[in-house]
Amino acid sequence: MTPEQFLSQIRRHEPAPVYLFLGPEPYRRESCRRALTERVIGGEDKQQALTACDLQERTLSQVVDDARSLSLFAPRRLAQPTASSTRSLP
Repeated sequence: MTPEQFLSQIRRHEPAPVYLFLGPEPYRRESCRRALTERVIGGEDKQQALTACDLQERTLSQVVDDARSLSLFAPRRLAQPTASSTRSLP
């Protein structure tokens, strides 16, 4: 899926449970990430609803556990784990 297709889809449909943003252009990945954040969280308190972390500091299972936990302050939550640009993914 191209970034343009993703942006079009996210405007028209409910977001899927999981997305993986890959590609050589950080700007396009970031624009998709911002659109997803706005769609899922909207005007809610981003500090309570958004969990961003580096996968070099936390394991994927820790991120999933955190995403599954309920928040007392935000009805919807968004986890955005990222891989450092120096780390290569398998």
